[in-house]
Amino acid sequence: MIRILAAILAVGLILVGSEYLWRKKIVRGEYARKLIHILVGCFVAFMPFWLSYSWIIVFAFGAIALSILNNYHHFFKAGLSVKRRSYGDLLLAAAMLVCGSFQPNKWIFMAAILHVSLADGFAAVVGTYFDKRHKAKPYTVFKHKKTVAGTVAFIVTSLLILIVTIHFSHLFVGVRNLWLIAISISLFAAALENVGVYGTDNILLPVFILLALSAFKS
Repeated sequence: MIRILAAILAVGLILVGSEYLWRKKIVRGEYARKLIHILVGCFVAFMPFWLSYSWIIVFAFGAIALSILNNYHHFFKAGLSVKRRSYGDLLLAAAMLVCGSFQPNKWIFMAAILHVSLADGFAAVVGTYFDKRHKAKPYTVFKHKKTVAGTVAFIVTSLLILIVTIHFSHLFVGVRNLWLIAISISLFAAALENVGVYGTDNILLPVFILLALSAFKS
């Protein structure tokens, strides 16, 4: 019980802190939304290392309820600070619930959620930076703007996450063509990130990574 309360407190502090930065206009727009995305996602990714999946599922239900309430009452406006329609916050909570329900190896859960928080988060931050500062020409997927720089950032971050997972988890010892598999997973994940509009990538990515790594582990 103490651990789940500590988890709730930690996420609450992230939300309140991000809201403070947004209201003080220190962080705005896409950067504000992705700050929450990255910090909460990274915290959740490591939950299985110190919290049971039963509690993670309870936490996910709470996150879903908070997301629905926030979309109606706007308690935390920083996460809603982009004008385009997105269900990303709700689907991130749903991804926690789905991945937690599978009860995978803790390293696989970590890699799955980090693809939403870090890989997707850095892709958005890098893409926004190059779009605003360097006027990089974007491309569109289902009428949503994407950038080459953002996609490259996603692939590089994805590979780093997979390298750490492979090296430290010892789940893939003896698997042939492991690095080719890792590169293929990263490229396919990048494609999912591109087509996952309206925030649907927040659930497509972790479920894909979870299933792919579970299928290839030794």
